[in-house]
Amino acid sequence: MNILHVINNLVPAGAERLLVDIAKEQQALGEHVEVLAYMPAGSSLERELADAGITLHTGRFGHLYNPLNAFAGRKAIRRADVIHVHLFPAQYWVAAARRLFRPKAAVVTTEHSTFNARCRYRLTTWTDRMAYRCYDAASCISPAVVDFMRERTRGRLPLRLIENGINVRRFASAKAERSQLLSGVPEHSFLLMQVALFREQKNQDCVIRALTRLPDDVHAVFVGDGERRAECQQLAGSLGVSCRTHFLGSRSDVPQLLSLADVVVMSSHWEGFGLAAVEGMAAGKPVLASRVEGLAAVVGREELLFIPDDDLQLSKKVLSLRADSETYARAADYCRARAAAYDIANTSKKLIKFYADTIKGEVER
Repeated sequence: MNILHVINNLVPAGAERLLVDIAKEQQALGEHVEVLAYMPAGSSLERELADAGITLHTGRFGHLYNPLNAFAGRKAIRRADVIHVHLFPAQYWVAAARRLFRPKAAVVTTEHSTFNARCRYRLTTWTDRMAYRCYDAASCISPAVVDFMRERTRGRLPLRLIENGINVRRFASAKAERSQLLSGVPEHSFLLMQVALFREQKNQDCVIRALTRLPDDVHAVFVGDGERRAECQQLAGSLGVSCRTHFLGSRSDVPQLLSLADVVVMSSHWEGFGLAAVEGMAAGKPVLASRVEGLAAVVGREELLFIPDDDLQLSKKVLSLRADSETYARAADYCRARAAAYDIANTSKKLIKFYADTIKGEVER
């Protein structure tokens, strides 16, 4: 089967990391895999594809929202058996390409979230529905996303639940020295870590506010970049915790960084799944997550969940783990075992069956 994965770019983030892992795993399973990214990034993820012998096609139209992106990767689109699209606006450009070029391929997409800004407006709700009409089926990463997409498409698009996965071995085996990767963090501090882009959804603010309720030897490390990073740094300054917050930016050594954390925190306002939570669990760390649909289903244990945006409850959960070594060990063991259910090999095999069933018209609405 010739599979073409399509995405906006390969700047390191959750969906982008997932795509690369799936592409590598599917190729290892004997499929022919190529990737189209509309914007080149020069990233570590692009280098991973090259090292795996996977062809990467990039657009040449200079801007992600340029409608001419519909013409990118035409040859790859025409020879594919399956085109698998991830994220907006890539979903729009492939929908347009299908109208223009009528490729033979089955065209599917994965929905990664239970909310997006387009939901707020009638016009973009309508354009989403028009785009989805160009797809044969969609995979959804959690039951909550299935419900969201059923409403969003008015039941007209075949859907299948296929949960995300990670390379569990990569995170379980990673090792590092704090002095090497986190030289600015005191050696014996209790370390909270959040791996996420700085945008409204991820709500790093809650973790920063929680620091004001925690002892001075509790520090927070934020891995990732984005539009709200400066705002969060300003918040840390205004609350007097700048010296206890560490903003690392985008990193390619996330497994090694997670090995240095004491607790991984996901404080999202909403989440379709929560790939970073699984990564933290695979690293053998207790993961504290906000009680939103996608994250709650992934973490699956009440004592590791807190009320969304409630920094007081988050701080109490941190203190409980810090104060009792047995409670901490039980939480870490649970998370390590929980992560095993989300191995990327399972996700990749389920997607290949999803493609075959889509081609045969056997995915239910």
